[in-house]
Order: sequence, then C-alpha cells, then structure tokens
Amino acid sequence: MAPPLMFNVKGVSDGIQYSLGLSLGDANPTDPLPSCMSGALVLPPGATADMFAAQMTAWISTCPGYVAVHAPPATYFTITASPAPGPFRLWVGDAGSIPRCQVNGNYGCSFNPTITDITSQVIVPTMGDWGLVTLTLLLLTAAALMIRRRRHQRS
Repeated sequence: MAPPLMFNVKGVSDGIQYSLGLSLGDANPTDPLPSCMSGALVLPPGATADMFAAQMTAWISTCPGYVAVHAPPATYFTITASPAPGPFRLWVGDAGSIPRCQVNGNYGCSFNPTITDITSQVIVPTMGDWGLVTLTLLLLTAAALMIRRRRHQRS
C-alpha cells in the first residue's frame, strides 16, 4: 500500500467549476490520464477552504481504491490508495477537461482553491483555550511549589 499523502486547502471559492483526478504510478505531468476523474465540482462564491476540503474528501472517497479523510484542522485532508503498488498523483484543473495541474510534489500549481502537498511537513496541533488554561495552571502550580520550597529552605 502506498503511504498516505496529506494536503492543505487554502482560499475562498470564486464560484468557478473545477475538476479533480487521481492516477496511480508516476504519470506524465503533461498527460496524466487519471484512473478516476471527477465531473464538474463547484462551490458558491465565498465558500471557505474547509468546505473545499469536505467536497474534495467526499469525491475522492467515491473513487475505487482511494480513501480520503479530513485531518485536523478542517482544511487538511489525507488520501490513501489501496492496494496501490506505488505512488499516486492528485490533479486539479478546469471543469470538463482532463485535470493537468499535479498537486503532490508541489509543482507550483496555481488554481483556486490552492491545494498544497504537505506530506513531508509536520503539523503541530494547537492547544486551544482549555489547553492554554491547563498549561497556565501547571505553570502557576510549579511556581508556587518553587516559592514554597525556597521559603522552607530559608527557615
């Protein structure tokens, strides 16, 4: 099974239709011949990146042999191909035509939405409000214990 790929979606919808494609192996970037290709996908103008990620994930999961899952935060998603003998490619392009802009490998695709391959990057999750409150309490507790210990050593 090929290792999963992770992508990040950025941007706001301009309402223009687009298409996606998936291909197994090292496809020729000028003629990808996707093994699975979407019809026209569109979101209303102003739709957010997480809406794009949800739409892409839903479509990719309809392709036989591919599984797409949202990964936190919501604009991130992973794709796994099984049983793929090797690498696979994600393509994006104009609706109604073969998508020819290869996303993974970061070949400089310029398309709305912007989809970036972040497979080799490490995502550090944020702590959120409760995580920050917990960290603050732990630091205050550690400070109080240190002050108490110093007072005890002086006496």
